[in-house]
Order: sequence, then structure tokens, then C-alpha cells
Amino acid sequence: MLRSGTDIDDVVAEVPPLDGTLVAFRRSDNSWHGHKPFIGERRVIQLNWVTSERIKLYEVLRHRASAWLKRLRGIRRQESGIRGR
Repeated sequence: MLRSGTDIDDVVAEVPPLDGTLVAFRRSDNSWHGHKPFIGERRVIQLNWVTSERIKLYEVLRHRASAWLKRLRGIRRQESGIRGR
């Protein structure tokens, strides 16, 4: 957990990535989290909850658009022989 959105080294708390670890926080305009680049396997389960149907609809549409673009990008990479991450 970071003190600001500008310095990845200005840490309030660090949570080690151990099996069974859970971190939960309320998202706000002054809540920041992140990590430095990592090489290797990363596993994460992320849960989000919303408080209104309007926000839910927006998030569902955003997800569908994002998934469609990722599929399209994957198809174009396959056609051109480019490998993705």
C-alpha cells in the first residue's frame, strides 16, 4: 500500500505474496497500490463490488468491449505470426 500515486517506493504497508494472503481496501481518489515489475508466474484473484445498477452496467459494457478488443488483437497476432505475452 502506497502513500501516494507518484512514488512506488513510498510504502505505508507491504504485504508479502504468501498463499492465503488477502488484502482488502476501499477504493478512493487517494488509495494507491502497486508493485514493481516481476518476472515469473503471477496469480491473482480480484473481486470488485459496486453500489448501483448504473455502475454495474458500465462495468459490464467496459469488460465486454475490452474482451472483444483482446480477442481481435489475438486474432490479428495469429494472422501475422506475432506472439503475445
